[in-house]
Amino acid sequence: MIDLINYLIKYAEKLGIGCLWFDGSPDNEPYSRLTLTNSKEIVMNINWKHAKAIPFEIGHLIGHLEHNDKQKDETLLKIERDKNEENAELYSVGLISGYVLKNKIEFNSYKDLFCYYGIPLRLLKCY
Repeated sequence: MIDLINYLIKYAEKLGIGCLWFDGSPDNEPYSRLTLTNSKEIVMNINWKHAKAIPFEIGHLIGHLEHNDKQKDETLLKIERDKNEENAELYSVGLISGYVLKNKIEFNSYKDLFCYYGIPLRLLKCY
């Protein structure tokens, strides 16, 4: 799992996205942000209660930043926000799948891959 996290962090860095880690409560969710200098950052909680999903969440946040999504933009219609979320989720699945293929990691099924890396199973319908 740590190899995948390192792979995703290096991928983000190549895109000019920084990754910061903080030691927070297990309930503090990871998030992405644009800094005052317009640099892109992912902020991850090392103690997040969904530790198995950290790689998926990193990929998800990279997807938002690469698509220049405004996650908190209240002017977007719900359908637009949902589409942004789905696109970021599928972006993450693509990154993780690419890592798995590149490293010749074998799974019996997509479901096994999704479960192992904490990818929500509801995304199987999209993949």
